[in-house]
Amino acid sequence: MEGSYGSDGMLDMYLYESFQLLEQMETIVLLEKNEEFLDEESVQEIFRIMHTIKGTSGIMMYDNIAAAAHKLEDVFYYLREAYSEEIAAKELTKYIFMVSDFIEEELIKIKEVRNPDGDPEEIIKCIDMFLVKWKAKIRKEGGELPPENVYVEPSQFYIAPAEERSDKLPSIIDLGVEPSPGDYVIKNSVQKEETIIGVSEGKLDRLTRLVENLMEAEKNTPEESDWQEMKEKLLKITDELEDTVIQMRRTSLAGTFRRMNRLVYDVSRKLDKEIELSVSGEDLEVDRKTIVCISDSLIHLVRNAADHGIEGPDERSQAGKTEKGRISIDAKLDDGILSICVRDDGRGIDKRIIFDKAGRKGLVHKDINEYTDKEIYRFLTYPGFTTKEKVTEYSGRGVGLDAVVGGLEKIGGRLDIDSVQGEGTEMIMRLPHA
Repeated sequence: MEGSYGSDGMLDMYLYESFQLLEQMETIVLLEKNEEFLDEESVQEIFRIMHTIKGTSGIMMYDNIAAAAHKLEDVFYYLREAYSEEIAAKELTKYIFMVSDFIEEELIKIKEVRNPDGDPEEIIKCIDMFLVKWKAKIRKEGGELPPENVYVEPSQFYIAPAEERSDKLPSIIDLGVEPSPGDYVIKNSVQKEETIIGVSEGKLDRLTRLVENLMEAEKNTPEESDWQEMKEKLLKITDELEDTVIQMRRTSLAGTFRRMNRLVYDVSRKLDKEIELSVSGEDLEVDRKTIVCISDSLIHLVRNAADHGIEGPDERSQAGKTEKGRISIDAKLDDGILSICVRDDGRGIDKRIIFDKAGRKGLVHKDINEYTDKEIYRFLTYPGFTTKEKVTEYSGRGVGLDAVVGGLEKIGGRLDIDSVQGEGTEMIMRLPHA
């Protein structure tokens, strides 16, 4: 069969599907209803996800990704075949994220046309030790081990190094005839501006129906007296087309909000805090460009709430609070304004500390009583302003809220801050929503 085969479509689809599958897996883990163990449905789903990533990565010849995916698939293969609630979800979570983080890092390298050269050997050794203990437990309890989960490496494709082209066009390989397995090369192209996005079938069906109506109307030449009726019909179709295209550019906030679960999990684990995250309004649909603009800002706000806002267990206990802190993300749409509020039940903001720090920086010119609370909180958004005395992985570098404000202002938005000392803080992003 004559034709040319380009790597771009296949590579883009591989990246898109792999990122989606990793996000789906993390959602299963972080939103598991029973925190003590993974149910059988979740075990089956994670096995399927790893099996898929292993297979597609093998076909694309990203062997290190395939090897890491296969090793986690091993765990869920045995867990699936010999399911037991005695395998704690918390024990599995570290292995799941270990593999997920490795794969995501390699996928990002591929997306940025860098060499995906990460070595999964240490991860594989770590999981192998867990598997040895798990298999021994099955034998000890008189269980029967299933056959080994053998992985046969595919040999269909070879991914050559990225080809640098001055014209920025995709790399195309003209094969002339349909190739046999194992005898052709697919090259990575340079990074393009376009990205693959997901669109609901309902929106695509509506677009298809409207195009069909437009084509049908085009075929029927009206009588002279019917031109006005035809014009009105065409205007109605084109208006619907425009509305549908606008809707296709929109996506829900659910994916962005779900990613905050992983952020809270990581921060709480490293800072030795118990934090619960809740969300509402995640079904609201906004323009994809808006989501890109607010994603980093939301990460800053949630991280600040977990690090600055939520107290440690001892401090919460002394304040008469529950040991587990709470962060909520709420999205609302009102009169064309999208509001996303990040609220915590932590220690709140000490106005005096902020005011004193602002004074040392030469930012205040009158007594504290002459400033409103919001004016004092606004100092937190000044470049380089931080009340943290100790720099950590998450804060204390003076970079954060100023970046949030800067990002929001670019799209006509603003940040509102409110707080009650000892009770908590809320930070609200407000931006226009067309």
